[in-house]
Amino acid sequence: MEIAKSLGENLQTIIGNGLVIFIDDLDNVVKLKDTEGIIKPLGDYYNASATYQGSFFSTLTQTTLGSEIKKMTLSNTDISNGVVLQNGTQIKVTGGAGVYNLQFSAQIRKTQGGSSEQINIWFRKNNQDIPNSNTALTLANNNVLIVASWNFFAQMSVNDYLEVMWYSTDTHIQLVASSSTANYPAIPSVIVTMNKV
Repeated sequence: MEIAKSLGENLQTIIGNGLVIFIDDLDNVVKLKDTEGIIKPLGDYYNASATYQGSFFSTLTQTTLGSEIKKMTLSNTDISNGVVLQNGTQIKVTGGAGVYNLQFSAQIRKTQGGSSEQINIWFRKNNQDIPNSNTALTLANNNVLIVASWNFFAQMSVNDYLEVMWYSTDTHIQLVASSSTANYPAIPSVIVTMNKV
């Protein structure tokens, strides 16, 4: 059987017992459209615990004007199966509801200034700050690289999304990307992965 690549709304079901199996053009997930027009990932029909995952990263250095709430941006998709990158910041669930584990790492640097400065990092779900998800880090020395890296579990429904947020009053704090050399690969400023557990 040949599976078409399309959007669900473009596929007509046959009255009676007809079903349509297709690859969704938005997220590349194999889905089934039933006779009632309901669309679900094919995996939901034979495996209630289907695993979905996505891996995303940024090759851009990210800066702040100071005292502004920022979203960590992502510019590249490495893996996407039921978890997609939307609008450059939103890690969106498209495969199926459940508990998801979001993990991230961000390479941080303070470029100048004589005093120690703080950066706060937390999570948002559907554009709402998640209570008790904030962590503060202190950067004491200039041009020393530190890595913020931890994970967060969240109950997610289809079309819910998470974002990683950051804030600093210091204009000299950056999320730093570095190019590859002959000796080692490039360093993304931010790496985010999310998978259903």
